[in-house]
Amino acid sequence: MKKDFIERNFGNILVKNIDNLIKKFNISEKVVLDLFDGIESDIKENIEFKTKRELLVYSYRVAGTVGLMMAKILKVDSKIALRSAVDLGIAMQLTNIARDVVEDSSRNRKYIDHDFVKIKETLGIAELFYKSSFKSIKEIPLVNRFAILVARRVYREIGNNIIRKKNLENYNNSGKIFVNKIGKLKQTIFSIFDLFVLIFSKSNIHLTDDEHMEIGKEINLNERF
Repeated sequence: MKKDFIERNFGNILVKNIDNLIKKFNISEKVVLDLFDGIESDIKENIEFKTKRELLVYSYRVAGTVGLMMAKILKVDSKIALRSAVDLGIAMQLTNIARDVVEDSSRNRKYIDHDFVKIKETLGIAELFYKSSFKSIKEIPLVNRFAILVARRVYREIGNNIIRKKNLENYNNSGKIFVNKIGKLKQTIFSIFDLFVLIFSKSNIHLTDDEHMEIGKEINLNERF
């Protein structure tokens, strides 16, 4: 697929659709190539990350890119807001990784160690990205803003539910950890509060400088906006 995209093989209808999309919404080709790199890394028979940088770059490639493209499609132009869209995608991916350690291990995927301390550490990093993403959500068009706030809250709560397991044994025995209907209702109510908080907030980036620098050692995010 990546080769077809680079060569613009429009016999592949998916390539043609992607090409139309990036032209219409002014999405950098590098973002699409980053996503392909993430997908290619995920189809290997065995995966084992050994560094924080590998984890963050992977999370950017498979999810931060999607957040960035969605923001572009929603006609967000602010570079600060676009970076925040990347941050939210990364935060959600880190939450997925922390939730799915047992399942991933059975598929020969070791994004992080099967250890509760490491799981909580990963969720701590995710929290930095959730916080970094918040204020710039006000740059998202109002018609889409609330849905994004709710998704952010619900995914964040998955991480909180993981931490509430307290130890690896409880975590292993919990199956797929999720937010139930009552929990989703609570997070939706909190998101209404968030919506009003944003009115009086200034868009900015904060709290993830070290993490952005780790990604920046391999990928120049400024070239993606």
